[in-house]
Formats: sequence, C-alpha cells, structure tokens
Amino acid sequence: MFVLLFTFIFSCYMKTNFTIFLLSVMFSISCCKKQYMEDFDEHYKGEWHSADQFTPNSGVKSEIYFIINGKNSEYGFMCQVSCKACSCQLLTKGKAVINSKHTKMTIGSGNGMKKIKLDINEAPHLNAAKKWECKVNNVVMLKN
Repeated sequence: MFVLLFTFIFSCYMKTNFTIFLLSVMFSISCCKKQYMEDFDEHYKGEWHSADQFTPNSGVKSEIYFIINGKNSEYGFMCQVSCKACSCQLLTKGKAVINSKHTKMTIGSGNGMKKIKLDINEAPHLNAAKKWECKVNNVVMLKN
C-alpha cells in the first residue's frame, strides 16, 4: 500500500515538474521570437543612407548605410559615399531580423561576418519633405 501511495505522489510530482519545465521552454521560445525586418514592416525594405560625413584627415566623404533584403541584407559603417561597400570601417552581410519589442534589429549571418545589433529609435515614417526616414543608433537615415 505504501509503495502504491509513494508511486502515485511521485508521478504527480514529476508531471507537475515536467509541465512547469515545458511551459517555461515554450515561454522562452515565444519571448525570443524574431522576424525578418520586411515581414514585420515592409517600409524597412530597401536601401537607407545617412547624411554624408566629411573626414578632414582623409578628405573623404563617408556614410552609414543599410540594405534590408531578407537574407541578403547589408550594413556598412563609415563607407566611402561614391562606392557602396568600399573602404568601410565595418561591413557585414546576412539576414536582418527585429526583436519582439521592435526596438532592435540585427544584421549579419555570423558565418564569418559579424552580427551587428542596432537600436531602432524611430520606425520608418514619411517626413515633412515626403521622404521615408527612420532613426537607427540615433542617426537619421533616408530611404533611396
């Protein structure tokens, strides 16, 4: 009789622990869900550029840009203006995803390329001049 009671209590205890474990795994997976940028908001898709920045030491104009195109997305930091992906201080390519809170995007594959995390300060919107604009890492970006 004691063995049956012990077995019943133990099985109830294990079912409870397994249920709690399963629920916690499902919750953590749903919290970490990421979407491709253009699936979240189609206005992100395309090519975005910052204003030109002049570097007095080199005499070269440079810019920050990103291209959202699914797995073929790209991010360039301080790249030569006249040549996309040329003379960049930092360049990465790969998928572009957004976190579930829509406050950060990650660009890069991690396969030999860096994954870059960027803060989304302002989502894409039409500015007063009727051009698409967003703010990423506190830099105003305009869509081409």
